[in-house]
Formats: sequence, C-alpha cells, structure tokens
Amino acid sequence: MSNNFYERTVTINDPEGIHERPSGAIALLAREYLGRVELDYEGMTVNAKNDMFVQSLGGLYEHSITVRVSPEHDKAQKTLDKLTELISSEEMTSSSTLLLTANQVLRSN
Repeated sequence: MSNNFYERTVTINDPEGIHERPSGAIALLAREYLGRVELDYEGMTVNAKNDMFVQSLGGLYEHSITVRVSPEHDKAQKTLDKLTELISSEEMTSSSTLLLTANQVLRSN
C-alpha cells in the first residue's frame, strides 16, 4: 500500500491498447467502487471512473500502468484485482465489449 492507496502496476497486454471500449469498461468497473480509483500512466494520473479521462491516457501495448484504489471501503482489494485483471488481459478489447454489452442489457431491463 502506497500513500494510503492499494496499488498494482501491470502491463497492457492487448495489442490494441487502451482505447474507447476498454476505457468504458475500466470506468464501469471503477464506478462500482465507492472510494477513489486512479490510473497512473507515464506520469499522468486520472480518475478511473471517467472513461474520457481513461481514454486520454492512450495506454499502449506492452507499456506499464499503475492502478490505485483507496482503502476506505471493504471492496478495495477486489476492485484492484478486477481492474488489473482486465487491463492485463490479452483480450481486453473483447472482454470490454462483453462487459459493456451486459451492462447495457441489465440497465434496459
């Protein structure tokens, strides 16, 4: 834990990097958590709950990104695990599409 945040640095393994769909999925997962969630990429830190901020990072294939989650709620570690699993997945784009589609279906019911 660093500066009162749980944090983990992972490699972006999807050749397409972090673009629109992964940004939306990352923000969707981050918004499930009540505390702060941040991404740090090449010296820029953004609120992970905002898909436009996430996309603005322009995370590239095989580059490192750090995920930080504030520890004040009981799901901090689980949130960190879910986000780092998605970001480090070789199929982040496909996983993001499924996650966003499922969320849209649930919201429409």
